[in-house]
Amino acid sequence: MGRSKSFYSDYDFPYIVGTTRALQFSCCVFQILMIYCESGSIDMISFIYYNILCAMYTIHIFRRWYYNIDGRFDLRQLIREPENTVKVQYSIALFTPTVLSVLIYTSVTLYDGLIKFLWAVTCIAEILLAQSSKLIEAFNNLEVVKKLAKMELEGHAQKVVVAAT
Repeated sequence: MGRSKSFYSDYDFPYIVGTTRALQFSCCVFQILMIYCESGSIDMISFIYYNILCAMYTIHIFRRWYYNIDGRFDLRQLIREPENTVKVQYSIALFTPTVLSVLIYTSVTLYDGLIKFLWAVTCIAEILLAQSSKLIEAFNNLEVVKKLAKMELEGHAQKVVVAAT
């Protein structure tokens, strides 16, 4: 019989992050289509504002998805970097999906019942996907730190054994 594998022992981090970004991108495109479906019932300024918000979010997610940019490096640099201006750049890269998805959810007002429901579902999905990708990146960073610490301890133990002989 084959041995069952657990999620924690052999999960594919790039695949999971890529999938969450692809789902976020799909939600963004669907939201832009919903705004165009509602364009007759909202005024021009709101239409432009909603499209700008969704376009910024879509471009940010697409860029990070297309170039396979994950947040592990950004998170590490955010923690390690002493200079505040660099911390701001990394925090913008990390927290833009969450901030924009919450902003889109709270600021966009649509009137049609079905479109309003689908809008809420896609916004909630975007928020959950943004948070889950951040949690997965943080979890992966913890695993990397633990592995490095273990390797360092093993290397230190080998040096002690060699020095003792």
